[in-house]
Amino acid sequence: MEQVTKTNLPIVGRIQHGMQQIVNQRKRVTELGYFIATTKNNNMNFMLNRFNEKYPKQTSLNIQFFDEEPLSIRKARYNQGGAVCYCMAGTSKGKQKVSNKWQDIECSSDCQYCIKQKGASKPACNYEGTLKFLLPEISKDRIWIMKITGQQSISNLEEYINFQKYLGNSLKGTYTIFLNQIEQTNSEGKKIQ
Repeated sequence: MEQVTKTNLPIVGRIQHGMQQIVNQRKRVTELGYFIATTKNNNMNFMLNRFNEKYPKQTSLNIQFFDEEPLSIRKARYNQGGAVCYCMAGTSKGKQKVSNKWQDIECSSDCQYCIKQKGASKPACNYEGTLKFLLPEISKDRIWIMKITGQQSISNLEEYINFQKYLGNSLKGTYTIFLNQIEQTNSEGKKIQ
């Protein structure tokens, strides 16, 4: 019998392609058009320096999946204090924060937060993905994460991963990810990038 273990490698930081900036006294995410790295751990700043030296304003990254499930998808709702409710994709059990404590809840598609309210541009609860990977050119023993909120990007990654599984291929390996801006149309007919 094969023994399987999960390793909790330390997370270096986040790879993203936008930065939150204050414009007209409101927080807005500004698209940069290239990948950047951030960390909350000052001890990992040397990794950020390596990233900036190796990938200055790059639109592609060489990554390595170390797990057969590199992408996790969930529905989540936020307020000013952070996440207040979430449910992992494929399950009906979720968690909701009440008085700063997480409680189990039943998650369903007819939840008031999953339905777009009148006058709102989107529902309060949205899909988000977290991609976990290594950057072998930077370090082979530290995990990087990428939060993905674009529905098309989540779908593309999920379809690729599911297709590889369908073919019987292992996802563990080296890949190149690209940053492509795709014009999309929202439910109100507005074009967004």
